[in-house]
Amino acid sequence: MIVRITPARLSGTITAPSSKSVAHRALICAALADGISTLILDSSNDDIEATISCLEALGARIVRNHTTLTVHPIEHGAFPDDMCVLDCAESGSTLRFMMGVVAALGRHAEFRGRGRLGKRPIDAFAQELSSHGVKFDVTNGLPFRMEGKLSGGTFCLPGNLSSQFATALLLASPLIDDRFELWVKEPVESLPYIEMTCACMSDFSVPSTTETMTQDDTSYRVWHSSNGTRYAKQTNYIIEGDWSGAAFWLCAAALGSVSLDYMGAQSPTSRTIEVSGLKLKSTQGDRAVIDILQRFGAEITETSTGVAVRTNKLEGCTIDASHIPDLIMPLAAVAAVSHGTTRISHCGRLRLKESDRLQAIVTTLSRLGASVTIEGDDLVFQGVEQLSGATLDCMGDHRVAMLGALAAIRATGDVELDGAEVVSKSYPAFFEDYAQLGGTVHVIEENNHGI
Repeated sequence: MIVRITPARLSGTITAPSSKSVAHRALICAALADGISTLILDSSNDDIEATISCLEALGARIVRNHTTLTVHPIEHGAFPDDMCVLDCAESGSTLRFMMGVVAALGRHAEFRGRGRLGKRPIDAFAQELSSHGVKFDVTNGLPFRMEGKLSGGTFCLPGNLSSQFATALLLASPLIDDRFELWVKEPVESLPYIEMTCACMSDFSVPSTTETMTQDDTSYRVWHSSNGTRYAKQTNYIIEGDWSGAAFWLCAAALGSVSLDYMGAQSPTSRTIEVSGLKLKSTQGDRAVIDILQRFGAEITETSTGVAVRTNKLEGCTIDASHIPDLIMPLAAVAAVSHGTTRISHCGRLRLKESDRLQAIVTTLSRLGASVTIEGDDLVFQGVEQLSGATLDCMGDHRVAMLGALAAIRATGDVELDGAEVVSKSYPAFFEDYAQLGGTVHVIEENNHGI
């Protein structure tokens, strides 16, 4: 699908989509619980649907009624001898989390997927699972098979790989029949995602503790969880709003429009966007977007249901992205038009996403007239006053499509997004919400995927 966006000022109020990060975790806890749970999920996406599909393949039954999901858990104990097939689509979270669940259940499963999912690194995780009784039949990426019951003990992971490995083990830990300790070498990147996992587990009555320990002059973050305890069923568990998706609207507000005085004078073209449905004290690490936008110079107002942002003079700043990889795309759009220099550091893991996002940011924004370069694992921006129109390849990556749409706000001409349907991976209603805030969106070429 090709979508054409004509630059326009965005303003108004929008409701954040449901957090897919929280949804993945809550669905798994509910599917492993001691009874039937109900989850309140206001919106879904391709990644969440992939996790639902995999849990159903493992024996859970998930019934939808509008925004309520009734989760009938997987029956523990006697499993069929035949192999189950788990289609993870393009969801890295689904693949890695399900590896932990399958291992803890002791199931024989084949994992499938598409796109770049087979190239997402799992070797270190597979090796750790193998040392605890799990067998792998891996030839080259996907599909692959695994079987065997995960044994307990001490698990060790490097801290500079995906936090999803740690989450997978923590979610699986209540099903392990022996002692469980997870050691992750510091510094632990994307630590808020692991903290989110522990918070969700606690909501389902499985507590965990964490401490810092040193061994052989190496520092580790260590987690302990209650093994042999099932999650407790929950009623009307609300999946909170997604700070990652909301960040695009909050950054859109900070961008203002192309006619904003570049020297910082606030003008009638400066509008406010409010995003409701957000939990201000959320464990989601991407709530850091409001602090970062303040450092750029945007005006932030906390509301009773979320947060509102209004643009002002934007000045470049330095951002450490170690714990907030999903914020880099929307912040890159802001950095592109902020006065002076902006450096976003520790972006290396973007190379392993649905696209090489590090290069995708440079390619996308450069075509729009931005000045951005890669220095090692850092992105360096020299702010420009305005961007230009162009045709952009979404590269099969939902966040590339959303970055292009966001940058169009400060363009002097139309921006066309080729492959825009890919937003369904995380935010199917993205373009509808964009239009609701006053954006001018035209679908100029359809395909079978729809918008």
